[in-house]
Amino acid sequence: MPQWGVNFSPRHAAHLGLDGPAAFQTLLTAGFRGLRLSCFWDEVAGGRSELEVYLEAAAAVGARVLLTVGMKGMRWPEFYVPDGREQEAVLEFVAQSVRRHRAHPAVAAWQVENEPRNRSGPENALVDVGLLRAELAIVRELDSRPVVLNCFHHFTLRSEWASRPSRWRSAQAQLLPLLLPGDVLGLDVYTDLPGSRARPTWAWEAAWLRRRAETAGCRAWVIEAQAEPWGEAGHDPGRLPVLARRLAQLRFETVVLWGAEHWLLRKLDGDERWWQAAVSLLNGPARPD
Repeated sequence: MPQWGVNFSPRHAAHLGLDGPAAFQTLLTAGFRGLRLSCFWDEVAGGRSELEVYLEAAAAVGARVLLTVGMKGMRWPEFYVPDGREQEAVLEFVAQSVRRHRAHPAVAAWQVENEPRNRSGPENALVDVGLLRAELAIVRELDSRPVVLNCFHHFTLRSEWASRPSRWRSAQAQLLPLLLPGDVLGLDVYTDLPGSRARPTWAWEAAWLRRRAETAGCRAWVIEAQAEPWGEAGHDPGRLPVLARRLAQLRFETVVLWGAEHWLLRKLDGDERWWQAAVSLLNGPARPD
């Protein structure tokens, strides 16, 4: 049975009109103990930051946090570094992030960039491989916790080709050689995309990537498992248990659900179907058939 976690973006929560700390506490109270948060440029210097509020709330209940550092964070517009910043400034941002939070008991691992070798954002951009290597070196020098690199393996041909760093080179093919034994390859699994659904072989492909990571001495986690609609795509609450059962069958040890802000907004509006579908996973209904 996987450990079920949740991604949470305080900025997206605020955009939806939610009270971020209260929403986060609701997730903790429900029993989620694996959380993913992003460190942002404007929070790394100075006094107490918003991020530290969430880290302290997680630590209070013994939850563990995967903290994303770098120029790309969760949610649109993907790239959060101010315009005009040079590579040296990005590296200093990563170093400051790790130095500031490495002593925190809630931090379990560092994710270096979010989908660094998948094209995304307003300019359909990538994180340069050279910059990514330098970021990894800094994180490893400053702390011994595991490193996570994730990729969006779209499972549909159209979106897969559009997202690749090059036509004949996949994101995961570039990330795996950068990982060390004990590190983690993260997969983002979305089965309902705008205008298409994942091809029937998606589960086989995900299992193949997990085995590749394990052969290299690494682990494989699902960093984003689709648990909210994407645009007008027909992903509904009833499909979440189906996806969860399949990921459990594929023997992923950690599955981090994407869409908690959506569940909480719908819950406030009186529709608890998403919330109930997600929380039910904590009680084990996703056992392999």
